[in-house]
Amino acid sequence: MLCRKRRNAALFLFCVLCAVLLSAAQVSNVSAQGGVNYSGNGGRHTIQGSIFFPSGRRTDMTGLKIKLENWNSGELITFADANGKFTFKNLTAGSYYVLIEASDYYERMREPAYIDAPGGSNSRGSIASNTPRIMNVPIYLQPKRANGENSETGIVNAKLA
Repeated sequence: MLCRKRRNAALFLFCVLCAVLLSAAQVSNVSAQGGVNYSGNGGRHTIQGSIFFPSGRRTDMTGLKIKLENWNSGELITFADANGKFTFKNLTAGSYYVLIEASDYYERMREPAYIDAPGGSNSRGSIASNTPRIMNVPIYLQPKRANGENSETGIVNAKLA
């Protein structure tokens, strides 16, 4: 009888642990959908941006997958929020590429972003070494052209413009 109670208690604790782990996994998935990736690669810097339609209007295409590539640390992923915004936090200094596979209607976009090393300088002059940097990267979507098409760019779908 005592052995059965211990087995039932162990089974109960196992079920509770599984439920906690599943709920934690779902919370992290939701935060990624909010447009922010906090995992980073061990630094203090941020790359953020907004996605725009060719017309200049900010996109409202929720869930666009955005990748951040770095030669040393690999790839980070987040998803655009309802306002077309995305953020990658906790990054080290270095060269990055922001990549977007927009949709069937827009070209794949690849934009460079560079965070200079502490104590380095950029076009605005020297920056204190303890200052976290925030890089803004606007992404302007470009309509896909049909295979071999050389016509001028136009609106593919008025709803998406």
